[in-house]
Amino acid sequence: MKQIFRILIPFSVLLAALFLIGCGSESRDAGLEFSGGCASCHETVTAKWSETHGNLNETPDYTLITVSARCKECHDPGDFGLNPPQGYGQMRPMVSCQSCHTSENGQHPSAMPDRDICSTCHNVDVPNSHASKLNNNFMGISERFEQSSHATSYTSTNARCASCHTDEGFRAYWQVQYTDDGQRRNLGRESYIAEFENETAMESATSISCQTCHEPHTGAIRARENAEFSRSFNLCTSCHQVFVKKEGSRYVLDEAVYGTSGVEPDWDGMEYHSKRAANDRVIANTHFAGAFPTVDSDGNYTGHTNVSGYNIDASAANACIRCHNPHRP
Repeated sequence: MKQIFRILIPFSVLLAALFLIGCGSESRDAGLEFSGGCASCHETVTAKWSETHGNLNETPDYTLITVSARCKECHDPGDFGLNPPQGYGQMRPMVSCQSCHTSENGQHPSAMPDRDICSTCHNVDVPNSHASKLNNNFMGISERFEQSSHATSYTSTNARCASCHTDEGFRAYWQVQYTDDGQRRNLGRESYIAEFENETAMESATSISCQTCHEPHTGAIRARENAEFSRSFNLCTSCHQVFVKKEGSRYVLDEAVYGTSGVEPDWDGMEYHSKRAANDRVIANTHFAGAFPTVDSDGNYTGHTNVSGYNIDASAANACIRCHNPHRP
């Protein structure tokens, strides 16, 4: 038995070392990047990365242009631009895996960078030459976001609350807003509570961050879309709830949820904070035409008020951001 252990222990150590090397575990300074490193194990994520941070279709052949040190600070910080993974396009400057997933002392790179990593490039120092491709809202986006309501919002480890009020919670639970076949569904207070009945508390709770809404490898927002509701609209109304339907060319409040004048609605079928919202300015009683229920200071139903709304096209990519900038204070 002792002889077996003497053989197995060194062999196990060797396997562990090979595993770490294969995953690109050397430090950032060592220069190991995609040559049989990250891409060899993380194939699906690498394919996503190639769409945006990989600059696969945007950047000219790296061998034909001169890339300044200023450009490399963000587009090729590890100086790995001449060594893309096999099968992932031509040589080019790129934001590599270890540009964001930093590693220390040969350890496996960090799994989830925080927004401090994003802000090293997505900040006020973005060159003016980028303005033609980026709208003005992008310039200084990190500095503004730090002062925004999203970044400074209330947090909770309660899973139900965390699903909207924290980074970890939203990333874990955003898909409860959709049916199994990907269709948007209205989750009122009662059904929302039921969804989280058996969920345990979150281990950590931090405020809304970049990766809360954006998939970091592609830049895509964490939402689905269909013919009636855009990805952008579904993202925002996952938490800033409103239940609407399309009538002709307009989107209006769904009377099946909000009721009709003179008839008290089923409050448990409305937004999670429905009764409190009835006397506040929220999306449902300002943005879409229809009848919205009201209550008195004791929470008793007092009738409906008619809302004229703004005729927002919920299928538009800029349905919400046409008027609201989620990165501003």
